[in-house]
Amino acid sequence: MLRARTIWLLAACCVLACASPASLSSDDAHDATVEYDVDWRSSWADVQSDSADVTTPPNACEYRLQQEGAELADCDAWECGDNVLANCLSLPVLRLWIADDQWDKLMDDVKADVEVDGLFYFMGRCGEVGVEIHGGLARKFAKKSLKVKFNRGAWFPDDPFIEGPDPDVAGKGYKQFVLKAHWVDPSLMRDHLTHDVTRALGGLAPRVTHVNLILNGSYHGIYALTESILQDFFIRMGLEGEGNLYKAVSHYANFKDKGNALEGYEKKMNVYDDSDDLALLLKQIAAAPIDFESFESSVGQSLDIDLYLAYSVANAFTNNQDAFTKNYYLYHELEESEGPFLTVNWDADATFGISWDGTEEEADTGGLWGKLNSLSAKLQKIPEYRAANAKIHADGLAGPLSPTTLHASIDAITSTIAPDIRFEECRWEKEGSFADHLEVIHAFVDERAAIVEDWLD
Repeated sequence: MLRARTIWLLAACCVLACASPASLSSDDAHDATVEYDVDWRSSWADVQSDSADVTTPPNACEYRLQQEGAELADCDAWECGDNVLANCLSLPVLRLWIADDQWDKLMDDVKADVEVDGLFYFMGRCGEVGVEIHGGLARKFAKKSLKVKFNRGAWFPDDPFIEGPDPDVAGKGYKQFVLKAHWVDPSLMRDHLTHDVTRALGGLAPRVTHVNLILNGSYHGIYALTESILQDFFIRMGLEGEGNLYKAVSHYANFKDKGNALEGYEKKMNVYDDSDDLALLLKQIAAAPIDFESFESSVGQSLDIDLYLAYSVANAFTNNQDAFTKNYYLYHELEESEGPFLTVNWDADATFGISWDGTEEEADTGGLWGKLNSLSAKLQKIPEYRAANAKIHADGLAGPLSPTTLHASIDAITSTIAPDIRFEECRWEKEGSFADHLEVIHAFVDERAAIVEDWLD
């Protein structure tokens, strides 16, 4: 049944040399502003004219596209090894140009946080950007994940995650995108699914969409274009976005009270200020008695526990083997009202039947609280929080966690990726195929839902 579904979807969807650019100029002043309309052109009409007197050169993206030519491919006759041309691609195309010397600098030490100059073209917008390799383990794989930084004077003004204008987002812009390669996940969708589930349960998580990356004129594969968790993310939420932001980067970010509160975390905003707020939160968790009123009056004032429970259930249900003690953000608004820490989900490709290294993970591992950290270990001992966790699971099984809803979500994402998967799988040889992993995900959904229902009973 599952294989029949997969084959039908793939069949329905699939009916459908590197140019070396000149060196790109760099800008020493990399402070971003939201006044992006000065730098970002909505179309090439700004630089085109029939007048022979006009001497304005084409913008940089137009120039490079002219150099690459406008050749069209016979998509039906395409074979692995042929150049992949944009007219054969179904997903949106994002183009990056990185000069040879800059690319060499980026690849010289892939473990280092090195930013190089690039030229970015997407959604009709052209501009200079900073480019870095993204991730930890992901850096060792052939297909690299990348950060694209809009720090050459302007944030990116358009929203690739919605169709049409959104008054809650318009005019706020994006400071950075992450292009996730998802090497360990040949389905390319587990992270996307888990973040969608997190938000559906009332939690915070980045939005994700998929694009084809063309790098220096050559096809580079399908990437998950992912919203970065930085100042702009919180501005789009309606917050000031000037608070302290901590990223859990190792398993020492386990909510334990430690001599160094930053052990396991990287501070991403206000990096030169103290981190007393995080230290206080960890001390409160360690000291709080195991009863609801005491926990609410201390930890509940410093941490939004409802958001944390949504994060916890999303990762427990999807059986995220790389969460709870890393791969999340804590944000603390520091304006007059301050408010509690907010938990934001991140990096969730070790879900829906695979572990952090891509190996198979059975659906019956991990309980209703997932991998226990010091916070969850206390919450699960308090009846009121245990009941809240069970209610989120139960309500989820009647909604966003139901097999019917999840299968529909998987099929929807499949319909966008499948037409281009032949190009991705030709460009990058991995262990496991897109079609095989679709079956794993669909099977996991059914098995996990049944297991969680039994646990709740």
